[in-house]
Amino acid sequence: MSPGPRFVICNDSETLYYAGIGFFYKGKLNFLIKILNSKVFWYYVYKTSKEYKSKFWSLSKNFIENFTIPNFSEYEKELIIKKNQEEVNKFLIKKYDINI
Repeated sequence: MSPGPRFVICNDSETLYYAGIGFFYKGKLNFLIKILNSKVFWYYVYKTSKEYKSKFWSLSKNFIENFTIPNFSEYEKELIIKKNQEEVNKFLIKKYDINI
């Protein structure tokens, strides 16, 4: 559960986490993390997930497993990696064609 997107990258194979979600991704992690920390992803969570006390939302697999990442060109991927999160949010809102 989380009140908002708080995803981080951990490259330490010895890390043990408890109360979180792990993603295995074959692409660039800096790209994935920008998507997961975006307003678009959180909008999806807000629309599909379950709200708990104090505006915490469930991030369990059954709520987020159908979130899709559209095809991005290599240029778009690099752009997302280089931009700050607010610029990424604007870009993704336009790419997903949603009104947040």
